[in-house]
Amino acid sequence: LDDIPLIENEQLQRFAEHYPDIDLRTLIRFFVARDQNIKKAKNMLDNYLQFKREKLSKFTEAKAQQILGVGQRSVLMEMGKAKDGTTLILFRGCLIKEGISAEEFGTAM
Repeated sequence: LDDIPLIENEQLQRFAEHYPDIDLRTLIRFFVARDQNIKKAKNMLDNYLQFKREKLSKFTEAKAQQILGVGQRSVLMEMGKAKDGTTLILFRGCLIKEGISAEEFGTAM
């Protein structure tokens, strides 16, 4: 199995080398979103990671419970795959409490 490369696309491989701790699915998402342009994908992912660091540095489990309610972290659930292999996601909007902003809700997930 050592002869079989994990990533066959050389551009994606070069992009992935910058982020050894990030799962391949996430890397592909950013790589494809920027038309396989490493520089643009790296910039987009770096900005995303910085945003998450800033938001999550002030975020606690208590805050998540305040926003979503106790035990309500499963707002998004993977439901399987479509015929083309696309992941199907169930969004449980009924779990959003009235008066919670979209930003707070997104951070809590």
